[in-house]
Amino acid sequence: MNFSEPLDEKQIERHLWYIKNKTLFKKIIIILLFIIILFFYSFAVLKFITIKIQDNYEKNNYQEIFINFRAWQEKNKPENLLIMEENIIALKNNKYDIVISVKNPNERIAVSKLKYQFIYNNERESETKETFILPKDTKKLIDFNVVSNQKIRSLELKIIDIAWQRLKASEIENIPSNIFLIQNKEINVNNKNTRNWIEFTVINQTPYSWLESEFYISLRLGTKMIAINKVTIDEFYSLAEKKVETSWFYQIPSYVTLEIDADVNILDPKNYIIQN
Repeated sequence: MNFSEPLDEKQIERHLWYIKNKTLFKKIIIILLFIIILFFYSFAVLKFITIKIQDNYEKNNYQEIFINFRAWQEKNKPENLLIMEENIIALKNNKYDIVISVKNPNERIAVSKLKYQFIYNNERESETKETFILPKDTKKLIDFNVVSNQKIRSLELKIIDIAWQRLKASEIENIPSNIFLIQNKEINVNNKNTRNWIEFTVINQTPYSWLESEFYISLRLGTKMIAINKVTIDEFYSLAEKKVETSWFYQIPSYVTLEIDADVNILDPKNYIIQN
C-alpha cells in the first residue's frame, strides 16, 4: 500500500467497518474456539464413557464366562470311584489273598492311571500298585499271598494318585462291548487239599491284537468269594483262540460257581500289536 496516495471511499469504508466490527470478530473467534474445544472435550468424554461401558461389559462377560465354566466344570467333574466289594481270602501258612472291587461310575471318563495301596488292620500298607479302569467298568484290585501273623480283619484302599481321561463320543462308541468269547468252562474241584483247577477257552473276537490281556478267575460259595487267580496272556492276536488253566492247592467245595473277568487296556496305544 502506498501511504502517499489518498484513500478512496471504498477503502475508507472497509477500514471503518473493520474498526466498527473488530470486537464482534473477536467474539466470533472466541465462540468458534469454544465450540471447537467443546467438541473435542465432548468427544473425549464420549470416548471415555464408551471405553468404560466396554470394559464393564467385558468384565461382566468374563465373570459370566468364568461362572459358566465353573458351573460346567462342577457339573462335569468325574464321579468318585465306588467300592463295590471287599474280600479277605484266608489261605494256608498265615497267607491271604486280598480283593477290593472298584467301579468307575462315569460314562465318558476313564481312569487312565490309578496308583493305590492296601491298608491292613488300619496300620500295615502294601506296596504301591498301578492300574486303569474303563468307563462304567468294575475292576478287581488284588494283592496275592499277603503274609500276616496277625489275622487280617479290616481293609482300606488308599488312593495315592488318580488321572482321569475324558473320552470323545466316538471313542466311547469304539470301545468293544465283547472283546472275548469264553467257552468250554470246566471246574475240577474235589473238596480236598490237593490240586483244584479250572480251565476254559477264550477267543479274541475283535479286529485288534493285544500285547497283554489279563483274566481274573474267581470261585464263589454263594455270594462269598473263596478263591481268585490272575492269568496274563501275552500277544493275543485277533480271532486267535487260547486255552486257559489255573489251579489252587487248598480245599475248595465242589459246589462253587465260576466267575471270569477279562481286562484289556484299550486306552494304551502301546498295548496294540500292529501287524504288517
